Parts: sequence; C-alpha cells; structure tokens
Amino acid sequence: MDDLLVRSNRRYGMQALLWGLHLGVVPFLFFPSWPAVWFMLGLLILTGLGVTVGYHRLLTHGSFQTKSWVAKVLTVCGLLSGEGPPIFWIAFHRRHHQFSDKPGDPHSPVQDSILFAQIGWLCAYDIKTFEKLFEHYAPEESENAFFQWLDKSYGWWHAGVAISLIGIGAAIDGWYGAVSFFGYGFLLRLLIGLHVTWCVNSVTHRWGYRNYETKDNSRNNWLLALPTLGEAWHNNHHAQPRAANHGWHRWWEFDASYCFIWLLAKIRLASNVVRSQTKQSLQE
Repeated sequence: MDDLLVRSNRRYGMQALLWGLHLGVVPFLFFPSWPAVWFMLGLLILTGLGVTVGYHRLLTHGSFQTKSWVAKVLTVCGLLSGEGPPIFWIAFHRRHHQFSDKPGDPHSPVQDSILFAQIGWLCAYDIKTFEKLFEHYAPEESENAFFQWLDKSYGWWHAGVAISLIGIGAAIDGWYGAVSFFGYGFLLRLLIGLHVTWCVNSVTHRWGYRNYETKDNSRNNWLLALPTLGEAWHNNHHAQPRAANHGWHRWWEFDASYCFIWLLAKIRLASNVVRSQTKQSLQE
C-alpha cells in the first residue's frame, strides 16, 4: 500500500455528523405524511441517478458522453445524495478499482470488516492526505472550476434543499408538514440513500454470484439490484468497468441506471455509450 491514504482516529467531525444523522432522524419518524414520503421517494430516485449515472458511470468511468449542461445537472443531483463532492467520490472510487479487495482498497470487507466497508472507512483516513489522493486519481477533475465551486459550496446546497423542503411542507400542512418534510424528505432520505450505496462497498464484495472470474471478490447481488438502480451487478462492473450497462449481462439483470442512459441516447443527450462484451467472458 502506498502512502496516499493514511489512517487516522481524529476525524471527530465526520463521526459526529454520522452519529447525528442516525440519531437525529428518530424523533422525526413520529411525524409521517404521504406527501413527505412521496417527496422522499422521488428525491431518492433523482439523487440516486445522480450518483449511479452522473458520479459513477459518466464522471468516474467515462461510460458515455453527454452535453455539458446534462453532465452538470447529473453532478448536482449526485452531490445532493450526501455522498460528498464529485472530486471526493471520483478519486476514492478510482482508488477502489486499482486496489479492489487488496491492501490499499479504501473500503474492502475482505481486507477489513463489513462494518468498516459500510461506514467506518469514512472516519478512517487522515483528511490532510485527501488533496494528494485527489491530485493522483482525479487530476483533471481537481482543476475543473465547476467541481471546485461545488466542493466549496457543498454544505450550502444541502441547506438549500432542507429549507426548501421545510417551506413546501409548511405550505401543504403547516408546522406538521414542515417537520414531516424535513424528517422524511431530508434526513431519512439521506440516510437511506447513503446506506444503499454503501452496501455496494460491503455486501456486494461478500455475497452474491459471479459471472466473471475477476481478481477481486466482487459479486452480483440481485436483492440490492433494484434499490441501487443497477449498481449491485457489481461483479459485472468490476469485470468491465467502462461498460455503461452493469446489468443485462444475463437477461434477468435489470439495470435502471442503464435504462436511463439508453433513454438519454434515444433523445440524443448521450452518445458513445460503451456496451459490455458478454459473449466472450460469461461463465457458463
């Protein structure tokens, strides 16, 4: 393992944030409402696609090309998932692919524990080394003015969403609606979205089936395929990282994110879509 990632026990701010999110959502669960739940589900899909299509398949792996404004919209949607600014996400994921399930992987349940791969890794590394990591794994993105602006304004985007949801809830159902929309549309939505994505780091490197003999322990997990919008076809992805379709390597591998990319291509908002080559490498 090189010295780009240094473990530390001093990320108390991140620990406090994660504990605050998990514990803080509890009292708000006692103020449910159907409008808040529907808003939560809609935002989960919107921000989820921002991560799977925007952060992951477009920005990190270059699985397709799109217009600049579409890329920016997808990036903002990914940012609103709460999974960090784009430079952070891109750099860590590229690092993961280089050292997948080997020493140096930022979040491997094979090298560490399931809990570490799920959430512990966020508190495990010295934040002072992030700049070196970004320069090494995301050099072009680190120089991108739009990404730099998103990095600096990251917290304000989330504050804006929270305030907007409180206002919408208040307009619908007064103070009860405001509390409900904040609890479900903001806090619970963040928590669900984060853990669903983190399950790709932990669960799909432990349990599932394999179409390909990759050098890591990546697996396809059908239980997680729908909530992760296709990201849980993880063995397929590690076998062919640039492929836009993580699913559909078998007929039952439904991939919602690729369906969205296919739709973008149909309306001429996506081009040069990289498809998997399944015939040569699928295990029989």
